[in-house]
Parts: sequence; C-alpha cells; structure tokens
Amino acid sequence: MAWLATLTCRVVGVLFVAAGVLTAVFGEPEDQHHNLLHLATGLVALVAGVSRDRSAARTFCVAFGASYLAFGALGYLLGDPQADHLWNVGLLQLAAAEHVFHLVLGGVVLAAGLFTARRPATHDASTNPATAHRAVVGGLLVAAAGVVTMAISGVTFTTAVPPGLLILLIPAGLVAAGRWRWASVLAGIAALFIVVGYIPSGAIGQLFDPVASGAFVGLWLQFGGASVAVVAAAVAAMRDLQVGDTDAARVS
Repeated sequence: MAWLATLTCRVVGVLFVAAGVLTAVFGEPEDQHHNLLHLATGLVALVAGVSRDRSAARTFCVAFGASYLAFGALGYLLGDPQADHLWNVGLLQLAAAEHVFHLVLGGVVLAAGLFTARRPATHDASTNPATAHRAVVGGLLVAAAGVVTMAISGVTFTTAVPPGLLILLIPAGLVAAGRWRWASVLAGIAALFIVVGYIPSGAIGQLFDPVASGAFVGLWLQFGGASVAVVAAAVAAMRDLQVGDTDAARVS
C-alpha cells in the first residue's frame, strides 16, 4: 500500500486545482479567498503526489486529513446553530455543507495516509484484502441498519422496501461472497452514492437536528457506515489489484 497516499495526493491535487481554476473564472468575488486556499492546497498535493519520496505523500495525507477533520468539527462547534452552523473564519464564511465536506474528505484522505505503509511491504500478507473486505461489509451493514432504524421510527419511504436498503445490501452480499474481483468497487460506488446523496436531499441538516431521536440515530448510522465503507472499499479494491498483479506475475 505504499502508493495509496501518492494516488490520493494526485487525485486531491487535480480536483482542487480544477475547482480553483473554475471558481476563479466563474465564481463570485466573495469566493476568491476560499478559491485561493483550494488552489494552493491542490498545488501542494500535486507536488507531494509526484515527489519521488513517498513519505511526502503520506505526510501530506495525514496532515491534510487531520486538519480537515478538525476544521469540520470546529465548524459545527463554533458555527451559529440558528444560521445553518455558519462560521466566519477571517474572510471565509462556512456553512453546514462545507463542514460535512471537510469531515468526509478529511476522513478519506487521513485513512489513505494511515493505510499507506511507512516502508515497502516485504511479504504477501501485507496485501491480503480480507480485512478491508470485512470493513466494507461491516460498514454497509451498519448503514443498512440505519435505514431499518429510520423505517421503524416512522420515516416514510417512497417504496415498501427502502431503495437505500437494496443499494447497501446487494453490494455487501457480493463482497461477502468473494467471487467477483470488482465487487469492492461496486460497493464503494454504492456507499459513495449514499454519502453524497445527503447533500441534495437536505439530510445533512437533519444530522444535527435530533428532534426525532430514532430518525436521528438512523441517519447517523447510515451516514457513518457508508462513509467507512467508501474508505474501506477503496483500500479493498487496491489490494485486490495488488493480489491480482502478484498472481499474474507468478503465473508468467
């Protein structure tokens, strides 16, 4: 897993630089300070991602991930709960959606840094994807338990069987069966769909509105489990590729 942090840095770098350029061209003037921060972060990520020293990428992921997690948590703690948790940080104005973005992205990048080995692996056991597969299944099942909790609590869904339940359980079954190499990729996409769906559906705000306790707990179970599954699925997919490459090399 020595290359996981390098890949993460490159992806984050490209996305942040692209977002910075697009915001500079099409964004509002009040977005420019936020835009400059993203652009600078993206450039640093790209430098770490192309560096020959792999520890640079790992250090960036750990530092960036921990900082974003702390930033997201502080946003909710210090933001105005009566105004969508709005937090004024110097020239920046951050609301609940930005706090969730910081928490999710920070968690994913931090996990990439922590999963990256300090030294190259010297034996095949380090690439065994079984642990990551179990984490994927566990995360999806926790998220599915959240859907069931919401249903028991009286939350109304559009169909008799909540669509989210199928989106979570089918990939979990495929990963658990272990017969399809790309099951972890499908599981990651399904979990990411659930996490990202919290933004347009407005469920992000409900994560911090514990009026209906059952629905509140269910939302957090679903969101937390799916977030864990996203990270674990990325790790599992990469380890599957490593194992496949190793087997192919042995055959040849």
